[in-house]
Amino acid sequence: MNKKYFKSGIFKKMFSSYIIIILLLFVSFVSAMLYEAWTISMERQENYYQSAVEKISNSIDVLLMDAYVITSDINSSDVINKYAMQKKIL
Repeated sequence: MNKKYFKSGIFKKMFSSYIIIILLLFVSFVSAMLYEAWTISMERQENYYQSAVEKISNSIDVLLMDAYVITSDINSSDVINKYAMQKKIL
């Protein structure tokens, strides 16, 4: 090979432009991968928090239904109704 070819200005400019193009493509690829990983992470985080909120709301619903059942049982209890009626009479 001719060493003059490697020392010429055209070769240096073309080689540096190829290196710059390769580096720009690499940086754009890495940034696209990082953005994709970030969006996937945000979606997973959102799904996690939504499921946590859903679990909490379900447990609150269960507690409210239990409280409703307890109050309806108390209201329909004959013993408590008789006791309340006796207190009203006295």
